[in-house]
Amino acid sequence: MILPYLVTFLLLLVPPVTSSTANISSLIEALGPNKLCSVYDPFKVLPENNKFQIGGSFPLHQDDCTTLRPDTVQEIVAIQWALTHWNQKDENGDCKLGKLPSDQSLSHPVISPLSGLYAGDTCSRSAESLSQSLRFLDSVGYHEPKECRTETPGAKLLGLIAPKDYESSMSLGKFLSVSAIPVAAYSSESVNALTELDVENTIATSPTIGVYVEALIRLMNQMRSNLVTVVDDGSQNPVTKRVISYLRDADIFVSESIPIDHPFLAQALEDSDSSIVVSILNKKQLTKTVRHPSIYAMSKMWISIPTEGEALDESEQLELLHKKAKLEVVSLQPKYKELPQFRDYFIRVLRNNFKNYQLLTSYIEQVYNCTNEDCDLDKDVMMKSYVQARTAEASIRMTYAFAAVAQIIGANKQYEKTCSHASSECTELIMETLETMDYAFNKQDPPEFAGERLQFYRGTENILLASGMQVEAIEIYNQDEEPVTSRLLSFTTGSPPTVIMSSLRSADQRLRSICAPYRPFCGQCPNLQNVNADHHFLSIPRHYPLYLVGLFDLHSGQTCQSMAHTDISLPMAFVHTVWTFKQRFPQLGLLKDLDFGALLIDSCSSGKQAIESVVRSETQCFRFNQAGRNITIVPKSVFGYASALHGDSQESLKGYFSSGDTDAALVSVDSEHSALQRSFTALPSSRNQALALLKLLNRMQWQFVTAALSEQDPESLSLFRSFERLALDRGVCLAEVINIGGSSRLDNVRSTTNVTIIFATARNAADYLIASKTRGNHVNVMMGDAHDWYLHAPNNKEQFPGTVSVQPRNILYGDFREWLETTTPLTLPELWYWSYIESRYGCALSQKSKVIYGKMCTGDELLKIESLVEKEINHGILCSWNHHSLLNCIFLRFDPTDSVCRLRVILHGLGYTICFGVMIAKATQLRNAETLGFGTSIHISFWNYWLLLFFIVGVQIALSISWFLEPFMSTIGVIDTNVQRMMCTMGKVEFVVSNFYVMILILMALFINMLNRNIKRNYKETKWLLYSTVGCFFTWVAWITLYLVLGHEFRDTVIVVELVACATILLGFLFGPKIYILLSYEPVVVAFKRDPFPNHTDLFEKDDDLPSQRAVSPASSTSSSSNRSSSGSSYTSSSKRPVNAVGPLPLQRNIEDQSPIFHTVMRKKTKVRRSNSEHDTIMNVGIPMTSVPIIRSPSARDEKVHRVAISPPLRD
Repeated sequence: MILPYLVTFLLLLVPPVTSSTANISSLIEALGPNKLCSVYDPFKVLPENNKFQIGGSFPLHQDDCTTLRPDTVQEIVAIQWALTHWNQKDENGDCKLGKLPSDQSLSHPVISPLSGLYAGDTCSRSAESLSQSLRFLDSVGYHEPKECRTETPGAKLLGLIAPKDYESSMSLGKFLSVSAIPVAAYSSESVNALTELDVENTIATSPTIGVYVEALIRLMNQMRSNLVTVVDDGSQNPVTKRVISYLRDADIFVSESIPIDHPFLAQALEDSDSSIVVSILNKKQLTKTVRHPSIYAMSKMWISIPTEGEALDESEQLELLHKKAKLEVVSLQPKYKELPQFRDYFIRVLRNNFKNYQLLTSYIEQVYNCTNEDCDLDKDVMMKSYVQARTAEASIRMTYAFAAVAQIIGANKQYEKTCSHASSECTELIMETLETMDYAFNKQDPPEFAGERLQFYRGTENILLASGMQVEAIEIYNQDEEPVTSRLLSFTTGSPPTVIMSSLRSADQRLRSICAPYRPFCGQCPNLQNVNADHHFLSIPRHYPLYLVGLFDLHSGQTCQSMAHTDISLPMAFVHTVWTFKQRFPQLGLLKDLDFGALLIDSCSSGKQAIESVVRSETQCFRFNQAGRNITIVPKSVFGYASALHGDSQESLKGYFSSGDTDAALVSVDSEHSALQRSFTALPSSRNQALALLKLLNRMQWQFVTAALSEQDPESLSLFRSFERLALDRGVCLAEVINIGGSSRLDNVRSTTNVTIIFATARNAADYLIASKTRGNHVNVMMGDAHDWYLHAPNNKEQFPGTVSVQPRNILYGDFREWLETTTPLTLPELWYWSYIESRYGCALSQKSKVIYGKMCTGDELLKIESLVEKEINHGILCSWNHHSLLNCIFLRFDPTDSVCRLRVILHGLGYTICFGVMIAKATQLRNAETLGFGTSIHISFWNYWLLLFFIVGVQIALSISWFLEPFMSTIGVIDTNVQRMMCTMGKVEFVVSNFYVMILILMALFINMLNRNIKRNYKETKWLLYSTVGCFFTWVAWITLYLVLGHEFRDTVIVVELVACATILLGFLFGPKIYILLSYEPVVVAFKRDPFPNHTDLFEKDDDLPSQRAVSPASSTSSSSNRSSSGSSYTSSSKRPVNAVGPLPLQRNIEDQSPIFHTVMRKKTKVRRSNSEHDTIMNVGIPMTSVPIIRSPSARDEKVHRVAISPPLRD
């Protein structure tokens, strides 16, 4: 059934005249009985007097050679339609390529001098595409020898049409790479294939990858960004390399190229510095990727470059993103020109001829699902279901390009002679003609192209690109969970191109993706050096803007394989400190919005390799592979070095930094301080350690000592020299120096003094102690590394109980120790750590190591903490540098240092002294007010009470001076055999004795408040003072008892509980009642009336109604002092009436002897709305009152009027 397709299509294209009919008949006679084989027979339009010929292979069917490809049928008809328009023009009579005037010519065609079109079906097979192309070239005499050529050649070869699929174009391109033939590609896949093979003389009428990248560059410039992350299909497609190359030529940097099948694609994109992702995927891959939850949740911009020239239609654009997506997608896609004239022509051909031609019948059956017998095609229905092939426009441009070249060559006899036979000269002429051609579409051409000009120019791929191709950038984002689309850019090819930019949204304007100069992908690395990945380890491998390098001797030996003497605690302390700093202290703002990586370098116990590593980091770009990622370190990206090296390696390293050739800083763990600008140490200097040793010797009165020295150890030798220079001036004599280093064996070594100071390594110190015959009263003082002697003599620790160690404080924090104890290879996937575990347990953690150890580890192996040499790189301090100097040192924890311990003792007693001193002064003030207020006129100034308080506090300050003068307030305490930590040297009895003065103050306060317990002044304040003092007294009795009984680990807790308890008691009893009064009572202004029957049983103390010249103290109540003065009146009496007299006062007619009219009393707020106060009620008992004008209380909250009763004046 394939044979009728070819015959029908042949009849469709070629008018049935005599000569053409003969060619068709011969073609039919050539068809054999095997119909499937006959599908590969080419069909061609070869009218008489043809001058020019174009042709190629077309995938008319799928690879089963039975299923028709409708888009290919549409492309061939589009070529014929373009030729029809061309041949209808009168000026093209000498260069007509083929003519099909209208659909009526299918039944009554007209003959004109035509040239031909050759089309061979490939069944979408790459091998057949090459075969059909070679057949076409052979039909135009391309392979004829020069000797066999005739004077009157046939049709001239204008160009070869490449198949539109990628595989077929790759097959053909291998042949064309060694041939000089003009080849035209009208699909993106074929252009990509020919460009990958660097096929010369390529003509493209479809947008290439270079066109999309050029549009991307314009878009990046508009967003003022220059950094992207590339995502490809993972097939090592050369297109990705070309895209990256084009971007770099435009100064747009690529941070990473990540395949779409990466197991941690979302995490890799999140870790990337770039805020813009550029994908090189087809439409199906793009849709699947951006719809993944881990992808669309990112706040980044995703720019898509189509690899197959596909475009997202409107419905696909709206369905691309999830409604919760934060991702913004920008689709760079071709903009196809709508061809309504061609649509009408194509539908008219189908409707009028599908019953007569098998090809059209098959097309109708496959596309419209109707049979020849029962198929009533409606024009409107066909138009609605019509879908224009995306390559139709490109095929028409290709046809017009060849037709215009044929016109130019046909009009010039010299050109026509050059192209009489296919040759390299003719190919060069055709390419030059295309490059200089400027064809203007007129009214006789397809109306969709009216006003355009057809030109060609050299693109970035060095191929001829047609002008007028359009690429647009469609932005897709969510707004209120609804998809929104907008066009950001319109790019039209040409020389120069036409670019129309749309204004960016405010969100897009804020989006920046800038490449920092210190990034490896932004810097220039002309000399990239690959280093050994077994000696370079990046914690959490990815690119960072800055790096902190740690230099460690992880391996030793000539081949750098042994880990027998590796101190794994050093690199683990380095990694743990960096992680802790990055995770727990971002609020400090030292490295705000700036991340840095921790790079561990194994110097293999070689000073030479250590120097080479530092010099390489400062001067060259080096790269190593880790976890499947290529890590590149550029010069000046390392801001600091932490060195755990010792001996000659450390000395040589410091020598490099003394040269001033680097701006980075060096921090080491040696005790030799340097005057260099950028070299620091995390340990006290040798001089300070020597001074501390001399202070200990003088305090213990050890002035005659012996020194045991490891002369071959630089650190021990430096420490000894500092001690030797300072000893004599500070009253310490050095009896002798014993050399315990070297390879000589120590036998029967004996010191002549009672004190031996050992300046040696841990191993030499252990050998010396074992070899020496220590007496019972002999003391060994360990300095430097000698402190760890017990690690090399674990069975002999009990033999040396008098050993003293003077060393820099080395704190093993609880969280770090816990991390060490719980770390396994599964929780710390660092290769250097895995190597250590493999060496210690004799098992493999990787397939590479399984060959060596023969068995696999379980992954749960733990470290043996007891065997570690605890020499952390000053884990308590983490320093950060810039490129010039040391910036800051941050203490991760506050430890019991000398200053902290002094403050603990002093502030505890001083705080309580101030508290109880105030209580004593207040109680004394209330007592004086009670005893002196009614019986004398003596006035006690309030300054006396201030002086009393100052005296009480001053005594405590004087007692605290002794604690300031204490030289040693902290020390290293041994909790058990393995744990050490700082603690204060003060014992429990000493701390209690330091608060003895406070105890005296508590007893004094308790005594005075017991005496004052019945005083009701100042709202019965003495009662609350008594309760507070009693509560604090029992609290102190309890905490002192517990403090003396409980162990050391609970003492700090007891002090904290005691402080909180006392503070709560004082707040509750002293401030609680005052707050209650303020909230529950208010002052009210009432008439001043003498109460003939005083009643003092109220909560508040009653005022003395008779103003007298008694002494006034600051403890007097508000109503008795301040309110009297505020009444604006004075009271004087010439009467000799006693103050305790009862009954009404006689009326005084003297104008100068007047009583106060009003005064203020306190009453509960719940009784404010009553018309009369309690005071008025008491005043009016048994006494008739009359109403008087209203008196407003200044503190009354309600708006109602209160009336105050005033007794009328007494009559004589």
